[in-house]
Amino acid sequence: MFRIVYQGFLKIKSLRNPAYFTTWMTRIILSKSARFVSKKKRVVDYDEDRERESHKEHLPENTVKSYLARARGRLKEILKEDYNEDL
Repeated sequence: MFRIVYQGFLKIKSLRNPAYFTTWMTRIILSKSARFVSKKKRVVDYDEDRERESHKEHLPENTVKSYLARARGRLKEILKEDYNEDL
C-alpha cells in the first residue's frame, strides 16, 4: 500500500488541479489495487454443498445481512465525507 502511495507522490507533477489531490490519489490506489488483485486471482475447486453447509452452521443469514447493512451504511458515510472534502 505504501508503495502505491509513494508512486502517486512521484507522479504528483502530473496533477493539474491541487484541489483534486484526494480524488486523484484515490483513483491511483484503486487502479493499482485492482491490477494487483487481478494478478493474484486463483481458481479454487471446492464442493459447493459442503461449503454451503459449513457456513450455515457458523454464520446465520440474518447476521450476515446485518453486517452487510452496517458496512454499506458506514461506507456511504465515508464516501460522503470524502466527497464533501473534495468540494
